[in-house]
Amino acid sequence: MDACKDPDAFHAYLEQHPGECLFTATTHEMAGMTLFNTFYEELKTKKGGLDEKKLAQFLEDWMKLCEVQNTRSIEEARGLETGSWKQMRNRFNSGFGLKGNQVMIEELNGLMSAMVPYAQAREQGRTVMSLKQYYVPQVFAGINASSKQQELAMEFVECLFEESVQKGDNGDGFPVLKSALEYQSEYVETPEAVEMSVGVGSEDPQTGEEVHISASYPSRDEIDRLSGIIEGLKVPFMMDGMVADTVLEEMEKCYMGEQTAEETAKVICQKVDTYLAE
Repeated sequence: MDACKDPDAFHAYLEQHPGECLFTATTHEMAGMTLFNTFYEELKTKKGGLDEKKLAQFLEDWMKLCEVQNTRSIEEARGLETGSWKQMRNRFNSGFGLKGNQVMIEELNGLMSAMVPYAQAREQGRTVMSLKQYYVPQVFAGINASSKQQELAMEFVECLFEESVQKGDNGDGFPVLKSALEYQSEYVETPEAVEMSVGVGSEDPQTGEEVHISASYPSRDEIDRLSGIIEGLKVPFMMDGMVADTVLEEMEKCYMGEQTAEETAKVICQKVDTYLAE
């Protein structure tokens, strides 16, 4: 996990471990955007833009990682087209699976989304931890200031904070109520939860081996530890959609060889600065 501490640590990892994969199977978009989001705060300037020099170095390192990870072959083998990242809901998804000493960065959106990551971590004897104490704020409901039904709208929003609603595992995040969060460890031992399982399978693009994973909810002890991690999250991850779209678009041109890392960094910084000045 040290390699994901900041851009300098990532650069040092590549120099100290030449030819060694950081992730398991991944794509250029998944690796690039996950790492960019991970390092976003370190790549920002005090004015909110992006540091061109740091960004150029990051892009060079990302391109080196893509070569080591053999992303082009993986994308071809899985039939993945450019633009798949935009179809994902998550801001953090480093790839497919977990093996050996490699890293897996996965954004969890509830108990069900924790099934496979925990099964893989358990199989590899790995520890689940937070990524720089990040959490991703989500806005699902609000009240229009011009609404003529302010009180009724407020009642609806208040209903969303009722414990019975917060206890549900709906794949839209973890509960914001402490009592509902604590209930999660009880829920995984209910008959309903015990019978729940998921199975995923795919071909390992590096070996051609068929890989199948069957996973159920994490254990009560694992959920207790996860709840402790969630309660300790202090850093909201927030990025303007325009910044994310610009980085993704220009990184694609860099990956396709249409422009260098330095040129890509320059274009991104110019576009972001122009946007922020408007």
